[in-house]
Amino acid sequence: MKGLIVNADDFGWDVDTVASTINLFEARAISSATIMVGRLATESAIEYAVRSQNRFSIGLHFNIVDGLIPATGNARNSLTGEDGTFRVSNSQRIRAIMGML
Repeated sequence: MKGLIVNADDFGWDVDTVASTINLFEARAISSATIMVGRLATESAIEYAVRSQNRFSIGLHFNIVDGLIPATGNARNSLTGEDGTFRVSNSQRIRAIMGML
């Protein structure tokens, strides 16, 4: 049987996004979400995901851009700038195209 999957992206971005996503889950308006790590409300999204793991599908929003702090802390590498955070999207893309990652 075919079904429709409605996914909420950026779960954990901020407090409002987490609250809205939870409301959509509880209203059965969405069937899955992807948690974005390194954001203001990531921990809240993870807490809800753990409590609801048998009810909903939760995945990872893989993000290596836009000033996020790597999960390993401020470890500097080819993906991060001088401040230890991931570069903005366009800069990361250019560096990838130029083989600098």
